Amino acid sequence: MLIFTGERSADRGEFHYREVLLRDGQPARVLPGKMRYWERRGHRRLARAAGLTLETRHADWAGAPYVPGTSPKHVSLYGPTGR
Repeated sequence: MLIFTGERSADRGEFHYREVLLRDGQPARVLPGKMRYWERRGHRRLARAAGLTLETRHADWAGAPYVPGTSPKHVSLYGPTGR
């Protein structure tokens, strides 16, 4: 069994989490982690600074159309500027 807990720190754009892995006959394993996240405009700013341009954006990994203001998530593909 895997238990996932997390806490978001919106002011720093971080998400701290712990995965607790439970297996029969074995001690529990706690796997801590940290993720950084940005809003879409943050992605654009970082991409421009790295010389990248947005090539395509989808609502999910399966390629569903992204609809601004409606899609709660996005998968964005960036490539070198001027390609």
